Amino acid sequence: VLRGVSLTVPAGSVVGLLGPNGAGKSTLLKTVSGLVRPTSGSVQLFGDEVSTLAPNRRARQGLCHIPEGRGIYKRLTVRENLLMQADKGDEQGAGQGK
Repeated sequence: VLRGVSLTVPAGSVVGLLGPNGAGKSTLLKTVSGLVRPTSGSVQLFGDEVSTLAPNRRARQGLCHIPEGRGIYKRLTVRENLLMQADKGDEQGAGQGK
């Protein structure tokens, strides 16, 4: 269970999330991407509230979850999988460096 988590990731940055097994890393990422619904608090993307959006709607805005070792397209590298999702948010401006 995650409690008191506050995380800000500046646009265009690369961030590593580290911690021991059971620390909540996967739960945090699943919550941010919409695979797990938070019981309180909020998730914001570019200042917009997305907590109630389904994962596919978040992906269209440029936010997706690609778990390590279980990529969406197994024959592609992690980089290639990320590039496949990179343009999904263009209708909201997410693919334009936002």
